[in-house]
Formats: sequence, structure tokens, C-alpha cells
Amino acid sequence: MLDGVWHAVGYEPGWQARYEREQAQQATERLLTWMRNTPGEFVGAEVPFDAELVLPSGEALRAVGKVDRLDRDGDELVITDFKTGQAIDGGRGRLPRTARPLPMGR
Repeated sequence: MLDGVWHAVGYEPGWQARYEREQAQQATERLLTWMRNTPGEFVGAEVPFDAELVLPSGEALRAVGKVDRLDRDGDELVITDFKTGQAIDGGRGRLPRTARPLPMGR
């Protein structure tokens, strides 16, 4: 899958290029496996949001940002936050965090 674009990364031939290529291949395979096993229908990526959240105390907060991935699973929206920093699963590979459920208001 990466063969068609790997040349654009710009690594000099050698051990580092081989290592980085293997790491990229493994990450791509993990992502594709996760995507195949994710229920629901893809809605969008980098979806902007602007929402008011009301705390149990009655205080209102405004949340603004972008959702990495948004899916629809029945009458719920599923938000996925992809982490690219330190692994949170004991170093076995980076996995996305998924928040659920968000009932859809109509």
C-alpha cells in the first residue's frame, strides 16, 4: 500500500529508511484492521464542532474544535480521537480512542 508514495518521504537508503518503512506499514495495517472492524457508517473526518455543554451544576461551557473521525451507528454518533503521540496500550501499537454514545437529536 505504501509503495506508491514512500519515495516522497525522502529517507536516504539504509537502515533508517527500512525501519521507518516497516513502522509505517505496521501502523497502516493496524489502521485498516481497525477501520474494517468499526461498526456504522463513516460521516466525516476533521469535522468541526461548536457546542454548548451544560454541567450538572448548571454552568454552561462552550466546546470548539475538530473531531478526527465521525461515524453514525444507528441513532448514535461515534467520535474517534486518533492519538499520534505516546502509545497508551503498553507499547503494543497506537489505538484510537472512541467515545460513545452521542444520541442524535432530531
